[in-house]
Amino acid sequence: MLGPAATDCELVARGVIAGRAVTVTLTRDGAFAPEDGGRVLGDTALRWLVAVRGQAMTYTCLAPGWLH
Repeated sequence: MLGPAATDCELVARGVIAGRAVTVTLTRDGAFAPEDGGRVLGDTALRWLVAVRGQAMTYTCLAPGWLH
């Protein structure tokens, strides 16, 4: 499994949390930063949130530079 320092791809997760659409991006320090500037989440915290019924997250690996 690739770690947070990997440069093979940019990991983005999109889904629904608390009834609203959310997009987060994996940062170099291993946290997930929301696109809307909200609270940064660790991997474990993000997984706990989407473990709740009705909430889901899809992870996508994009080519380096795709987001910037």
